[in-house]
Amino acid sequence: MDWGTLQEVLGGVNKHSTSIGKIWLTVLFIFRIMILVVAAERVWGDEQDDFVCNTLQPGCRQDFVCNTLQPGCRNVCYDHFFPISHIRLWALQLIFVSTPALLVAMHVAYTRHERKRRFRNGEKIDIEELKNEKIHIRGPLWWTYTSSIFFRLIFEAVFMYVFYYMYDGYQMPRLVKCDAWPCPNTVDCFVSRPTEKTTFTIFMLAVSGICMVLNLAELCYLVIKICMRGPRKTTVLK
Repeated sequence: MDWGTLQEVLGGVNKHSTSIGKIWLTVLFIFRIMILVVAAERVWGDEQDDFVCNTLQPGCRQDFVCNTLQPGCRNVCYDHFFPISHIRLWALQLIFVSTPALLVAMHVAYTRHERKRRFRNGEKIDIEELKNEKIHIRGPLWWTYTSSIFFRLIFEAVFMYVFYYMYDGYQMPRLVKCDAWPCPNTVDCFVSRPTEKTTFTIFMLAVSGICMVLNLAELCYLVIKICMRGPRKTTVLK
């Protein structure tokens, strides 16, 4: 995944965002994308290699053949308790959360294209408006921008629930018991560095919660702003 390209595209959206939106993008870049790229791969780099399961059959001594590790048991147990890697699920979450912002960038690009087309066709258009890099959030762009925030909230909430449901909570267990085939019996499996991974998971989920609060605040700000603009227009008409 080329996170640099995503950052460049979202950086263009930053020019047309509200102040709260700029804060959201900063948190997204620094505390989610950068942390995921720099630290997450190192924290979860040994997740499957160091996932150790005690597959020794009861009553067997270590020097007997019956104590040989059961092929496939460790892989099956790991897949059962961790069907999707945390880091891959976070990457998928960032892609879904960032996609609505890309729609805003596409809308802005389309609006600029339409302005230039109207200018070339000789239609009357404000030159300052044509040269202005920033496009105000109003009209159709308001609906696109507001819808993007709404879907960001939905995606964040869905992934928070998926994390809780898939991993049965937000705490990384130290020991899990697995009896899936082809394990010879109920075996004990040990997770590598569970405390570090739990701390990292809580941090990422906390940042996700902060992003949800910022999205909700920006959504309320846009709705209040459009509601206040309505009565002003009514007063002018009177």
